[in-house]
Amino acid sequence: MIERETLLKEMNEHKRTIKIATWKTFKRNKISFLSSLIILGVGALSVLGIFYTPYDPYKPSFSEALMPPSLTHPLGTDWLGRDILSRIIAGGKYTLGLAFVAIVIGATIGTFLGLASGYYLGLIGATIQRITEVFLILPTLIMATLFAAILGTGLLSTLLAVAIPIIPVYAKLVHSATLRVRNEDYIEAAKLLKKSGPYIMFNHILPNILHIIIVQTTYYMGTGILTVSALGFLGLGVPSPTPEWGTIVGDAKGYIFSYPYVVFIPGILIAIVVVAFNILGDGLREALDPKLRRLL
Repeated sequence: MIERETLLKEMNEHKRTIKIATWKTFKRNKISFLSSLIILGVGALSVLGIFYTPYDPYKPSFSEALMPPSLTHPLGTDWLGRDILSRIIAGGKYTLGLAFVAIVIGATIGTFLGLASGYYLGLIGATIQRITEVFLILPTLIMATLFAAILGTGLLSTLLAVAIPIIPVYAKLVHSATLRVRNEDYIEAAKLLKKSGPYIMFNHILPNILHIIIVQTTYYMGTGILTVSALGFLGLGVPSPTPEWGTIVGDAKGYIFSYPYVVFIPGILIAIVVVAFNILGDGLREALDPKLRRLL
């Protein structure tokens, strides 16, 4: 009994050490930590945009059309006199929200398929892999554009167009990760105990590759935001006058030389957020990967 309590105490202490080391490793990476603050700030503004914006992001005011940045309108106004800051704040829930939900859907389905194909190496695994490889022929953005052209414009169409190309990416990633751990001793022990395949996949394999999925999801948030914005810019995503960030840039592209701030301000914001997610992914990879994390 005493030995069991001692063992549990040591295990808990080890887990605590891992958590502390993970946090300190991440915090030590200053640029990744700064990126996380940028993402949190933009995310908070997007949530705020659900309830409040300085001006109505939809209502035109022709007397204030194309005003440069000022104290009244910090980021200026567009060709209809709509406050650009208000449209960016209101548009965050569309750009960030669509990207997040699409990645959750794609990652969930792709993870399930990757676990199944990596654990069951027979006909099931081979079939999933062949289908996955077909979808991986084209880059994610091109695949999303094709699906958007087929499905049409709108929130649901954009969501599906972004989510579907992500599924094979996660399926391939999780398949490879599953192959690396499927023959570990704890997996063999679970098989000897007559545990079912789904039980082993979700209770033994998934927890041990979860850090890979988390890091990939962080990277793909940037890709998802860029894809949603690109579809909006091309007129294949969320239609105007909805203030999705890519739609804002796409609608304003005719003023790029005469009133460049109308295009560049939301465009720079998209670039900053995408780069921030990529840098955050690097920081999380270093902090969560046992081979890279520094035990302190």
